[in-house]
Amino acid sequence: QLIPLIDELKSGGGDVRGTAFLGVRTVDIDNVQQAILDRYGISRDDGAFVGEVVDGSGAQQAGVQAGDVITAIDGKKVSTAADVGEIINDRKPGDRVRVTVERDGDEMTVTATLGSRGTTR
Repeated sequence: QLIPLIDELKSGGGDVRGTAFLGVRTVDIDNVQQAILDRYGISRDDGAFVGEVVDGSGAQQAGVQAGDVITAIDGKKVSTAADVGEIINDRKPGDRVRVTVERDGDEMTVTATLGSRGTTR
């Protein structure tokens, strides 16, 4: 499946529109039930709550976990889930980003390498 695409690209054909992919599904803190916030020890009211981390993604390899709250990417404040998408959309697959998360009341920053999604032929 990939070999024909590579051959096509080498000959100048093909159309690859891969967009950067961190590998998390997030929701606004406002939309997370209080019981879940309590379970993960989250007291903040802004940020992007990580509901799921995609297997094999840059986020997973960097150590981002479900229940984390993303508060910044490359130093840019993340207040909502939409902020994550906006920041990542400005990057390219293969870029490394610093992801700041809050987990159990502690803040940490990990580095994730962005993957790619949406490659078309």
